[in-house]
Amino acid sequence: MRVLNLLPEDRGGGIESYYEQLKKYFTVPVTYFFVGKRRQEKGKLNQLRRMISDYRHFSQILNENQYNLVVVNPSLDVKGIIRDGIFLLIARWKAIKTIVFFHGWQEPLSAWIDRYFLRLFRFVYGQTDAVVVLSERIKKILISWGFRQRIHVEVTVISDDVLNAFSFKEAFSKRIESQRWRLLFLSRILRQKGIFETIDAWAGLKDKYPIDLLIAGDGEDLESVKSYVRSTNLSSVSFCGYVVGKEKDYLFNDAHLYCLPSYTEGMPVSVVEAMAYGLPVVTRWVGRLPEFFINGEHGFATTSKDPGVFKGLIERLYQDKTLYSKISSNNHSFAKSNFLASKAALRLKKIYTSTAN
Repeated sequence: MRVLNLLPEDRGGGIESYYEQLKKYFTVPVTYFFVGKRRQEKGKLNQLRRMISDYRHFSQILNENQYNLVVVNPSLDVKGIIRDGIFLLIARWKAIKTIVFFHGWQEPLSAWIDRYFLRLFRFVYGQTDAVVVLSERIKKILISWGFRQRIHVEVTVISDDVLNAFSFKEAFSKRIESQRWRLLFLSRILRQKGIFETIDAWAGLKDKYPIDLLIAGDGEDLESVKSYVRSTNLSSVSFCGYVVGKEKDYLFNDAHLYCLPSYTEGMPVSVVEAMAYGLPVVTRWVGRLPEFFINGEHGFATTSKDPGVFKGLIERLYQDKTLYSKISSNNHSFAKSNFLASKAALRLKKIYTSTAN
């Protein structure tokens, strides 16, 4: 069996990170084909040329190689759905079996599709041979839309190597003994990830408690965020840039608390990573989090976008060391039991094999 897996060209994005963790554990041949806007691409004309080139190259690859299965990995956003829908139609035209793996789910677009474009969406995506989603809630939506193929629910993953090399006991002792706290925000730097809410929440605490803010990642709103920090004269903010590998491990290891007030997610990779490192998490009820995340057990989640609410939750964890200790231990154990990449690779192999056969 040979699999062609289409990934968005999104350096450091959640979809790329997901498959990067799985690579070494796959026991079936998987080839990766990158699609979407390139980092250095400028201008609508260049974008159009690249899109045409991608579709032509994809069709040529399918003609020249005997792939049994094509997997597309969109988030439910307008660009991703249109782009990957065309790839699906090309694969179907060539009689190759397909899987769609929805990694993100935007509620406004979901409602829009349900109301205006359900028949078209069902024609393009409802005829794939299998579907993978990151939550039971999304599975129920697809079933209500008339999807009749097998729908699998998967999880975000973390590297076995990372967990095996990490000493929770040592990291926890270091955190408890530290005189200053480090609040970590690690994500694409986009407004909808809740970066401004995080900054405002921290700003309400920094004069009261010894807490520093670490912002890691890059993205289209990075310069706006830096400008906002300068304009409000906030100190103790560290911009760590795009991090990967050991740099990323170090940040999670050295932090005390993880904050991600994202507006929408599928299954946020960074939340799972933070839990693996024993960090309590302050976040919002987005994506799959309501299906496993328990307030007071894994940290705190809220429906609010009010920075004052996040400020209160962070403060509670700072003040209550007993609660902080319990959540830290819970998160590390939970992640180790549920999110290992090696186990997810085996599950995906079964999905690929059963679909191709």
